[in-house]
Amino acid sequence: MPTERGRISASDTLPGHHRRAPRDLCWGEGEPITRAYKTQVTTEDRNLADEPPKSPLTRGLHLLLLLAVLHQLVISNFMSRPDSGKPENLAFELHEYVGLTSFAIVLVYWMWSAARRREVGFKALFPWFSPAAVQAVCRDFVEHIGALRRLRLSEVGHRPFPIAVHGLGLASVTVMGVTGTLSLLGAVPAGIREAGLSVHGAFANLVWAYLIGHASLAVLHEQAGHRLFRRMFSLRP
Repeated sequence: MPTERGRISASDTLPGHHRRAPRDLCWGEGEPITRAYKTQVTTEDRNLADEPPKSPLTRGLHLLLLLAVLHQLVISNFMSRPDSGKPENLAFELHEYVGLTSFAIVLVYWMWSAARRREVGFKALFPWFSPAAVQAVCRDFVEHIGALRRLRLSEVGHRPFPIAVHGLGLASVTVMGVTGTLSLLGAVPAGIREAGLSVHGAFANLVWAYLIGHASLAVLHEQAGHRLFRRMFSLRP
């Protein structure tokens, strides 16, 4: 049976024999435990954990994106839409202009994520196309749940599960940026714009949940002495 972080003991694999793992969240049912297979996944975990610190550009883009998204979510509660029988107010105009700026920041973030080489890349942000990466995310998720059951926080680092969640957050913000921008283009048919606004509103709720959960965990880690805020928001290398 696989032990913590995918390591196995000598008794788990005997020469000429393949033991079957019980059904669990990560490995499924009846999957043979082999040392080479486990080593492949554990090596991927170790490579993710050994990523260097984030660059000043990554930190700056992260801060700009955080402020832009937070502004958009908050100010949307005070908007007066022109189609509601009332003239559009300042909050609505700010939402439009800051929304376009936010979409530009998201595009720059995507381009920088594709260009950077020494930081977390697309394969880690979106691991869903690699079985080995999915298993690494799954096992890391189980470890996080185990830590919470013990009323502890998991160790800080470039862990597969948090990175994959960051990728989902980036994808959700991107959907909001695309749908919001389409709603401002007069050349787009009205039906598509209305459908886009419906998607825009639905993803706003997801981004709210992501932002609250992300910020809450960051505060807990900061209180535990992990100093995440300095590592994430300081623009110095």
